[in-house]
Amino acid sequence: MEEELKLLDLEKFLNKKVMINIKDGHRLSGVLSQYDEHMNLILGDVEEYFNDKLVGRHKLTFVKGGNLRTISLLEDQADAPREDPARSASPS
Repeated sequence: MEEELKLLDLEKFLNKKVMINIKDGHRLSGVLSQYDEHMNLILGDVEEYFNDKLVGRHKLTFVKGGNLRTISLLEDQADAPREDPARSASPS
Protein backbone atom coordinates (compact mmCIF):
# COMPACT_ATOMS: atom_id res chain seq x y z
CA MET A 1 0.00 0.00 0.00
CA GLU A 2 2.82 2.44 0.89
CA GLU A 3 4.57 1.82 -2.49
CA GLU A 4 1.28 2.50 -4.28
CA LEU A 5 0.93 5.79 -2.41
CA LYS A 6 4.45 6.90 -3.43
CA LEU A 7 3.72 6.25 -7.11
CA LEU A 8 0.42 8.10 -6.97
CA ASP A 9 2.23 11.10 -5.47
CA LEU A 10 4.59 11.20 -8.47
CA GLU A 11 1.61 11.45 -10.81
CA LYS A 12 1.12 15.11 -9.84
CA PHE A 13 4.76 15.85 -10.83
CA LEU A 14 4.40 14.56 -14.41
CA ASN A 15 5.24 17.14 -17.09
CA LYS A 16 6.32 19.64 -14.42
CA LYS A 17 9.72 20.98 -13.48
CA VAL A 18 11.21 19.12 -10.53
CA MET A 19 14.40 19.15 -8.49
CA ILE A 20 16.03 15.76 -7.85
CA ASN A 21 18.67 15.30 -5.16
CA ILE A 22 20.89 12.30 -5.85
CA LYS A 23 22.74 10.32 -3.18
CA ASP A 24 26.16 11.33 -4.59
CA GLY A 25 25.45 15.03 -4.02
CA HIS A 26 24.39 15.98 -7.56
CA ARG A 27 21.12 17.83 -8.12
CA LEU A 28 19.09 17.67 -11.31
CA SER A 29 16.50 20.20 -12.37
CA GLY A 30 14.25 19.15 -15.25
CA VAL A 31 10.81 18.17 -16.48
CA LEU A 32 9.59 14.78 -15.24
CA SER A 33 8.33 12.95 -18.29
CA GLN A 34 8.06 9.34 -17.05
CA TYR A 35 8.47 7.13 -13.98
CA ASP A 36 7.91 3.49 -13.08
CA GLU A 37 7.11 1.32 -10.06
CA HIS A 38 10.80 1.34 -9.03
CA MET A 39 10.79 5.16 -8.99
CA ASN A 40 13.13 5.24 -11.99
CA LEU A 41 12.68 8.65 -13.60
CA ILE A 42 13.12 10.17 -17.03
CA LEU A 43 13.73 13.91 -17.04
CA GLY A 44 13.85 16.27 -20.00
CA ASP A 45 15.66 19.63 -20.40
CA VAL A 46 17.93 18.86 -17.46
CA GLU A 47 20.39 21.12 -15.69
CA GLU A 48 22.92 19.23 -13.54
CA TYR A 49 24.45 20.86 -10.45
CA PHE A 50 27.22 19.84 -8.08
CA ASN A 51 28.27 21.98 -5.11
CA ASP A 52 25.75 24.60 -6.34
CA LYS A 53 27.65 24.94 -9.63
CA LEU A 54 26.10 24.15 -13.00
CA VAL A 55 28.14 21.26 -14.42
CA GLY A 56 26.02 20.14 -17.37
CA ARG A 57 22.89 20.40 -19.47
CA HIS A 58 21.16 17.36 -20.94
CA LYS A 59 18.18 16.88 -23.27
CA LEU A 60 17.16 13.61 -21.60
CA THR A 61 18.34 11.93 -18.39
CA PHE A 62 17.47 8.60 -16.77
CA VAL A 63 17.70 8.48 -12.97
CA LYS A 64 17.66 5.08 -11.29
CA GLY A 65 15.20 5.03 -8.39
CA GLY A 66 17.74 3.58 -5.96
CA ASN A 67 19.92 6.68 -6.38
CA LEU A 68 17.21 9.18 -5.41
CA ARG A 69 17.41 11.04 -2.15
CA THR A 70 14.56 13.54 -2.69
CA ILE A 71 12.30 14.87 -5.40
CA SER A 72 10.44 18.16 -5.17
CA LEU A 73 8.23 20.21 -7.42
CA LEU A 74 9.63 23.57 -8.54
CA GLU A 75 6.75 26.00 -8.43
CA ASP A 76 8.59 28.66 -10.39
CA GLN A 77 11.69 28.88 -12.56
CA ALA A 78 13.12 31.19 -9.89
CA ASP A 79 13.26 28.16 -7.55
CA ALA A 80 15.87 26.45 -9.73
CA PRO A 81 19.42 26.70 -8.40
CA ARG A 82 21.59 29.25 -10.09
CA GLU A 83 25.32 29.13 -10.54
CA ASP A 84 27.07 31.59 -8.23
CA PRO A 85 28.99 33.98 -10.53
CA ALA A 86 31.70 34.40 -7.88
CA ARG A 87 32.35 30.65 -7.86
CA SER A 88 32.56 30.33 -11.63
CA ALA A 89 34.72 33.40 -12.24
CA SER A 90 38.21 32.56 -13.36
CA PRO A 91 41.19 34.49 -12.04
CA SER A 92 42.49 37.22 -14.34
